[in-house]
Amino acid sequence: MASQQIVETLSHLVEKVASLKDIIITIVNVADEANLLAINTALISGSSGHRQSGFGIIADKINNLASQTAFVTLKMEDSVIAILEALATAGSQVHQLSKQMHSHSYAAARLVEQFSSIMTTASEQRETCAQIRTVIEGQQSSAEQIHDTLTLLSQGSKITTRSVRNLYSQIQYLSEASSNLQIIFDKFHLRP
Repeated sequence: MASQQIVETLSHLVEKVASLKDIIITIVNVADEANLLAINTALISGSSGHRQSGFGIIADKINNLASQTAFVTLKMEDSVIAILEALATAGSQVHQLSKQMHSHSYAAARLVEQFSSIMTTASEQRETCAQIRTVIEGQQSSAEQIHDTLTLLSQGSKITTRSVRNLYSQIQYLSEASSNLQIIFDKFHLRP
C-alpha cells in the first residue's frame, strides 16, 4: 500500500515537472520574439545610420537578454529532462520494489502455511507417539509377566530335572538289585 502511495506521489511530481516544460516553451518563444525584436531594432538602427544611438543600444540589450534567456532556458530544459528521467527511474524502482515485496509477501504466506502444516503433523505425531508409548508400556508389562512365568518354568524344570535324575538313579539301583537277585536265583535255582 505504501509503495502505491509513493508511485502516486512520483506520478504527481512528473506531472508538475512536465508542466515546467510548458513554461520553458513559453520562455523560449518570448526569447525568440525578443531576438526578432533585437534584429528588427538593429536593422532599423543600421538603416538609419544610428548604430550608437538609442535604437542600437536597445537592440544590443534586447539581443543580450534574448541570448541569456535562451541559455538559461536550455539549462532549465536540461534540468527538467534530468528530473523527469530521475522520476521515471524512481517510479520504475518503486514498481520493482513493490513487485518484490508482493513476491516476498506471497513467499512468507506460503512459509506460514507450510509451518502450520508442519505443526499440525507434529501434533498428530505426538498423539501417535503417545499411543505407541501406551502400547509399549502394555507390552513391557506383558514381557515382565512372560519373564516371571519363564523364571517359574525354569525353576520347575530344574526341579523336574533333579527329580528325573533321582528317579533314574533309583531305577539304576533297582536294576542292579534286580540283576543281583537274578544272579542269586540262578545260583540257587529258584524260580520266582
